[in-house]
Amino acid sequence: MGKGCAGRWVCLAGLFGVLALTSGCTQQDAEAMTCIGSKLAAVAGDLKENLGVGWQGVYNGMGLEGRVAARLHWDKNLADAKIQVKAAGAEIELKGTVQNQEQRRRALDLAETTWGVERVSDSLELAAP
Repeated sequence: MGKGCAGRWVCLAGLFGVLALTSGCTQQDAEAMTCIGSKLAAVAGDLKENLGVGWQGVYNGMGLEGRVAARLHWDKNLADAKIQVKAAGAEIELKGTVQNQEQRRRALDLAETTWGVERVSDSLELAAP
């Protein structure tokens, strides 16, 4: 059975479901169901439009500095690091204090692998013991 056929069966099953739900309904019930259906379709369209972009859409709308800063902020390995992010074009500069070389490497890796970053400048310092 092809993919198109499976989709038709789902549509057909949905149609039979609607018919079963509306059997025995009056004209007023049918009009109310039509109104509800059109409102649900509008909401579903809005949801698809807004959620269809998902995290990627939000992420892309942040700008380069915001994308890098968000990745650093949400990484649990960098919880106690104090890192500022500056963007100039596709170049990122990381400034601030990290606790150890492992945190420094993690911050640089996250910045370097962020979409849109071409170069990372490391101005991070190790915290005094």
